Amino acid sequence: PTIKPASNGLPASIKAGTTSTPRRSVLILIGGNFSSRSPRHTEAHLGDFAGILQVDGYGGYAALAKRRQQVSLAFCWSHVRRKFYDLAEKSPVAAEILKRIAQLYKIEDQVRGSSAEQRRATRDEHSRILVEDLKVYLDVRLRQLSAKSKLAEAIRYAVSRWDGLVRFLDDGRIELDTNTVERAIRPLALNRNYAKRRIMRMCRRRGVPSPLFSAAYVAA
Repeated sequence: PTIKPASNGLPASIKAGTTSTPRRSVLILIGGNFSSRSPRHTEAHLGDFAGILQVDGYGGYAALAKRRQQVSLAFCWSHVRRKFYDLAEKSPVAAEILKRIAQLYKIEDQVRGSSAEQRRATRDEHSRILVEDLKVYLDVRLRQLSAKSKLAEAIRYAVSRWDGLVRFLDDGRIELDTNTVERAIRPLALNRNYAKRRIMRMCRRRGVPSPLFSAAYVAA
């Protein structure tokens, strides 16, 4: 589906997109722009939003969803994938997991630009079995690993978010990851960092104490 800026009264500080389908909204939320990523702060930004919240890997969203029954989470496969990149060179298991996730992305490449219903049907036919097999593979490998290993930690990250990771199979409006929005807001983040550097220089020139910098930056 086409991603467009949210039109549900959310503050501009939420970097989000909603699908144009008039059913329960799908909101892609990138929390890195918040002054705080606490569930309370995020909840205040969301207002009365109800629907599917597609998020990155931040753990605080789970607590938010528990308090707000009208919100369901869809987690990002790209954040799962990143956990295994640094391990894949020395771990055949991590390399195999990346290979299996790559198969999901190949299917997504084939349906990009298709309708939500076409995407859902294709995922049901081709992606679902891959996801189910991957879950079995993760469970088996996790039982074989030391609980303190980096690989076990990466696998636990995935399985603890599984309900949200598989939500894309049943709703074609959901993206496999949040990369679309992250790429769209990257220029904004660069401009924000430039503004931050300018304010820091200004504070140094004027001898402004460091505790006042945060307030100056927020005001900017």
